[in-house]
Amino acid sequence: MPIVLPQREAPPVLEVPESDLNAGNKDVSILEDGVNLNARKYNDRRRVALTKEKELNQLLDEYKTMQLETFELDKIHNQESTGAKEIQRLNVEIDECMLSMEEKVEADDVDNVDARSWWQMHARRQLEHMIRRLQSNQVKFDSHIAAMSVAVEASAREAEDVRVLCRQLEAGKSRTVQMLQDLQQQISIERKTRGRELSENTIKAKNAERMEQWRLKRIKQRSELAAELRGDLGLDEERKLLRDIDNKRKANADLSASNMEISQRAADHDQVFLQLKQVTGASCLQDVVDKFSAQNSSNASLEKEKARAEARLAAAKASKEGAIKALNDLKASGIGGIELNRDVYTALENDILQAKGQLKGNKAAYDCLDGVLAAVRQGASSLVQRLVPFDDILEINDDALAALTGKDSANDLLAVAEIKFAKVIEVVGQQNGSVGGFNSFGGDADDDDHARMSGGGSSGEMGDEAKHAVWSPAGNSDPVVHKNNIRVQAKPATQKPDSARSDASSAAPDEDLDGVMDVLVPSRDILKMSSNRHFAEIIRKKELEEKRKNAAERGISDEELTSKLKKKSQNEADKRLSANPTSRMGLPPGVSQKDDAITKSNAFVTQMPTLL
Repeated sequence: MPIVLPQREAPPVLEVPESDLNAGNKDVSILEDGVNLNARKYNDRRRVALTKEKELNQLLDEYKTMQLETFELDKIHNQESTGAKEIQRLNVEIDECMLSMEEKVEADDVDNVDARSWWQMHARRQLEHMIRRLQSNQVKFDSHIAAMSVAVEASAREAEDVRVLCRQLEAGKSRTVQMLQDLQQQISIERKTRGRELSENTIKAKNAERMEQWRLKRIKQRSELAAELRGDLGLDEERKLLRDIDNKRKANADLSASNMEISQRAADHDQVFLQLKQVTGASCLQDVVDKFSAQNSSNASLEKEKARAEARLAAAKASKEGAIKALNDLKASGIGGIELNRDVYTALENDILQAKGQLKGNKAAYDCLDGVLAAVRQGASSLVQRLVPFDDILEINDDALAALTGKDSANDLLAVAEIKFAKVIEVVGQQNGSVGGFNSFGGDADDDDHARMSGGGSSGEMGDEAKHAVWSPAGNSDPVVHKNNIRVQAKPATQKPDSARSDASSAAPDEDLDGVMDVLVPSRDILKMSSNRHFAEIIRKKELEEKRKNAAERGISDEELTSKLKKKSQNEADKRLSANPTSRMGLPPGVSQKDDAITKSNAFVTQMPTLL
C-alpha cells in the first residue's frame, strides 16, 4: 500500500540563536523533500509492478489455454482421441466383416465368378456410399468450423468493444466522482452562504415589519388627529363611502341573482332527469338508452298487454252486469227465510267488493300502460325526427314507407326507424341488412304466462275462500311488477317478407324454423370481421384510385404505374427471402446471422451439425 508520511509538526520553541534555528529548519526541509521523493518513486515502481503482474497473469492464462489446445491437437494427431479410437474400432469391424464375407463366399462357391463379382460390386457400392457420406460430412464440418471461427472473431471483437466501453465507463465514473466531490463542496459553501444571507434577511424582515407596524400606527394616529381637528368626515369622503356601500350592495345583488339563476337551472335539469327516470324506470343513463333502443319490442308487447287488459276489463264489466242483474232479480223475487237471504246478501256484497277492487287494479294497470305507451310514442317520434336528416343519404324508397298505414302510429314510427337503421347498417358495410333486426322472434312466453296466470286464477275461484275473499292491492295473486319496469317481449313482424319457399317447405315445424333463424343470424364477431374486410377493401380501392390520379397528374401511364407496383412487391419479396432460414450456411438451427455473438456461441457449444 502507498506510504503515508506523517505531518510535520511545529518545532518546539527553544531559546536558540536565530542562525542555528534557520540552519536546522533548512536541514529538516531538505531531509523531508528527500523522503517525499523516495516515497513517490516507491509508489510509482509499485504501480508499475502491479500492472506487470496483471499482464503476467494474463499471459500465464493464455499459455495454459494454448497448452490445453496443443494437448488436444496432439491427441487428435496421434489418433488417441475418442473420435479417433471410434474410427479405429469401426475400421477393425469393417475389416473383420469383409474377411468374414470373403471367407463365406470362398466357402460357398469358390468357382462362382458371378457371385464373387456381385459381392465385389456390393462392397464397392458400400464404399462409395461411405465416401459420399464422409465428403458430405466433411463439407458440413468445414462450414460449421468456418461459422464457428466467424463467431469466435465476432466474440473477440465484442469482447474488445466491451473492454473499451469498460475503460470509458471507468474514466467517466472517475470524472463523475470528481465532479460530484466538487459539486458537494460547492453546495456546502453555497449552503453556508445562503444560511448567513437568510439570517441577515430574516433580521432585516423583522426590522422592516416592526417599522411597517410603527408607520401604520403613526398614520392611524395622524388620521385620528386630523379627524378630531376638523370635527368629522368631509363631504367628499362621505360621498365616496356611500358610493362604496352602493357598489357593494349592487355586487351582492348581482351575485345573488346569478346564484339563483344557476340554482334554478340546476333544479330544472334535476327535475327533467328525475321525470325521465320515472318515465323510463331506469337508474342510469345507459338503462335509458337501452330502453329507447328496445322501444319497438316494448311497444309491441305493451299493445298485446293492452289488448289483454281490455279483454279482462270487458269480461269484468260483463260479470259485474250479470251480478247486478242477478242481485236485482233476487231482490225482486226473494227467496224466503231471513237467515238465507242474509247469507246471499253477504256473498253478493263480497263479490261486489272483490269486483270493485279488481276494477280499480285493472284501471291502475291501464293508466300505467297508457303512460308507458305515451312515452313510447314520444320516443319513437323523437327517434324518427333524429333520422330525418339521413333520408337523402340512405335513399329510402317511398314504397317501403307507404305500406305502413296501420292504426297505431307508434308501430309505424318504430317500423320506419327500423327500416332506416337497416339502411344505415347496409351503408356502413353490413351486406346482410335484414339480419339482426330490432324485433325478436318471441312472444309465446307471454301467452303461456298469461294462460298460466289465468288458469291459476280460475282454479282459485273454484274455492269458497277465494270466492268470498275481499280483494286488496297487497294480498292478491297478481304478478308483482313495478309500474315503470314492465317485463315485455317483442311482437313478431306484422308482414312476412317475400320468399321463394314453396307451401310444402313453409309448412315445416316451428323447431326447424327456429334452427334456420339461429343459423341465419350471424354473431357479432362475424359481423365485425365482414365489416373490417369490407372497410379494408374500400380503403385499398381508394388508395389505388388516388395513386392512379396522382400518376395521371404527373404524366405516368398505367403501364408504368403497374411496373412500379410490381417492382415494389418484388423488392418486398426479396426482403422476405433474405430473412429465410435456408440462407444460414454452417449455423445451427434456430440461429441467424443477425443474432449476437453470445447466442451463436451458446448454439455452437450445445448443438452439432446434422450428419448423414
